[in-house]
Amino acid sequence: MEPSISRSVVRWATARQRWTQETHLLGVAIALFGSIVFVDITVVDVGLLRPVIVVPVLSLVPGYLSLRLLQIDPRETTIAFLYSLGLSLCLLMGYGVVLNTFLPAVGIDPVFREGILLVMILAGLGVLLWAHTTRNDSRTVVLESIIEGVWHPWPLGLLCVPFAAILGARLVTRFGNNSLILIVLTGLGFIAIAAYLGYLPERFFPLAIWVIAVSLLLHNSVLTHVLAWDAPKELRLATLVVENGVWDASIGGKWMKNAMLRIVLLHPIYSVLADLSLLWEFKTVSPILFSFAPVAFYKSYQAVVDRRDAFIAALLPMSFFSFFTVLSWNSRTNGALLFLSLVAVTIVDRNLTRSKRRLLTFCFLGGLVVSHYGTAYIVLAAVGLVLVGNWILFGPTQTNRYAHTSTLVVLVFGLIVFLWYVFIVYRAGAFARVVSFSYGFFTDLWRDFYGQSAVVSAQDSTTTKYVVTQYTSDTIRWLKSLNIALGAFAGISIGALGLRRFVERLRRGVLAAADNGSGDQLRVRVEYLLYSAAFLGVFGGTFVGVDKLNTARTLMPALLFFAPFLVLTIRNGLTLVARYVDRDDIRRMGRIAALGFVLAYFVLNVGLYGSVTNEYHPNILIDKGEVIEDGNLAQKKYFWSMYYDTIYDIRASEFLDSGDRGGEAYHHYSSQQVISGMYNCTDISREPIVRQGSCDSRPARPVDQMNKIYASAGSDIYYNRSSSFMR
Repeated sequence: MEPSISRSVVRWATARQRWTQETHLLGVAIALFGSIVFVDITVVDVGLLRPVIVVPVLSLVPGYLSLRLLQIDPRETTIAFLYSLGLSLCLLMGYGVVLNTFLPAVGIDPVFREGILLVMILAGLGVLLWAHTTRNDSRTVVLESIIEGVWHPWPLGLLCVPFAAILGARLVTRFGNNSLILIVLTGLGFIAIAAYLGYLPERFFPLAIWVIAVSLLLHNSVLTHVLAWDAPKELRLATLVVENGVWDASIGGKWMKNAMLRIVLLHPIYSVLADLSLLWEFKTVSPILFSFAPVAFYKSYQAVVDRRDAFIAALLPMSFFSFFTVLSWNSRTNGALLFLSLVAVTIVDRNLTRSKRRLLTFCFLGGLVVSHYGTAYIVLAAVGLVLVGNWILFGPTQTNRYAHTSTLVVLVFGLIVFLWYVFIVYRAGAFARVVSFSYGFFTDLWRDFYGQSAVVSAQDSTTTKYVVTQYTSDTIRWLKSLNIALGAFAGISIGALGLRRFVERLRRGVLAAADNGSGDQLRVRVEYLLYSAAFLGVFGGTFVGVDKLNTARTLMPALLFFAPFLVLTIRNGLTLVARYVDRDDIRRMGRIAALGFVLAYFVLNVGLYGSVTNEYHPNILIDKGEVIEDGNLAQKKYFWSMYYDTIYDIRASEFLDSGDRGGEAYHHYSSQQVISGMYNCTDISREPIVRQGSCDSRPARPVDQMNKIYASAGSDIYYNRSSSFMR
């Protein structure tokens, strides 16, 4: 980049110094937000400019103003950004509840409409800005350093990658060509290599992690026309709020999803104000918000390892296929994990006072609770184990005085979880579920440990079933080995460090957790270790046949916490070997070995190897064209499970439902039937397991009896020529 161009941009941006005042910039952002929405509603369609302005302002400005009002001043820009994001989402959900409760009471109904939301959000932002200017002195924002930091080849190049990922995904969907998406996925691996080997400056690490995360999430979320997994249920609830203009907690009876504000309030607010359809709000805004969770965990990893090791550790959970498949669409779970990542930052942030740390923790735990009840219960179990660990290592007195996870924090968190899902869910429907789950949980534990066989079978445990199942795909077989290895490696470091702290506790009495430099550093490291051990322990419970406590629910939170300990085990293991054989070159190989392990995990999960070798892999959607044409039965079953109710199903249903075209004259074949060749299939797994099922070798009906028009889920329509109507 030419220095003269950079200097010209800086001079232009800083020519009027009064616009470098913090309050002025915030005021301009709020005014721009209000004016762009108003103009789009009343004057002219501004297109994508509206969401480009609305989403960042909604996601950051309320939280930043709250940080300043609370006198919380993070030393790092990245942490200030993360706290602002988390507080903004909490405020939007809380403010949404207030509006939904009180506006109908004064005759303003419906609530979730463009004009009403615009006025109320502007009023809320105006109050926050007024309180900020009254309470705080305005700061001077150094625009020159910000612009010079961005006006650099690395950030400019990195910011192009997510757009290439989106373009690559659309090329797959539109033309069936996955060349660009494979290039992008390969490029993400090279970004990790450049960072770990020191070619990427460390000040750009947070940006690089976010780019990798958002590229992985968006490349999958925009690969289809519709939603999959549980996301259609979330979409249906959010749609009810937008259509009715109000959130009714009694809708759905005792369905707990209707009490998740991440679904019923955040989606409608972003959709209405940004003028995005709910479908594309799910596909774009939701994964973009979640993409900051790995950045938050990267910051928390630095309590355990250095920045380069923290970077490669952050790549590990992003490489896990569940991150960019299920979590790119499932907004309630990714929302809960985003708040969990912010809790992890508060654990290791030593610049916060005790009162401010607790305040942020309660806010983020509250956001977690109203995002997903399942994750909330898992986290509640984990923090309970952390509290016990703190009592053992620090003693009850020092735990309550200095530790982040004290008795008060656990009790308040448990109370929030219990009260919200008992009293908000229609007729306390969650209480019965909690009681039945608790009974089933302890019954399963008792039966598996003290029953007649005292052995967990593969039928009882999804994790055990995964371990013992034989697969026909090399990718899946190798991933199974790597998954077992990463859990074992992380467990080695966690166990060794935990044992070391326990021995210190026995020798010295309780560990010192005083609120000073060395004591606070010890507390942070020990407490992060305890969180990693607790989540690993909760995941270990999936080897026992406990209903609802399965691999999918527990592995991702555990992986997000214990990732740095995998890197520690590999590096420290080779260091010990180097000392034993007296060869320093082996010690230097530790960093390369850790990088190689994580990259191998990445390549297999994202489908780079499987796509080239034309075999089954977790990211099979990038090969959906080949799957439909030439895929095996497992690939087709997996594809359909991800892609059910396609846009063609919707169009076919609309065609058959329009006018007098249904009933006896026509028949609709679903995507599953068409993808499998319109033949009946039995015992087909969506995984490439040994002893796969089979499909009939002929159509489901004799051809001479196919006297209806068969509207398929694809571009072809099957019909019998003797029919009186053909289309």
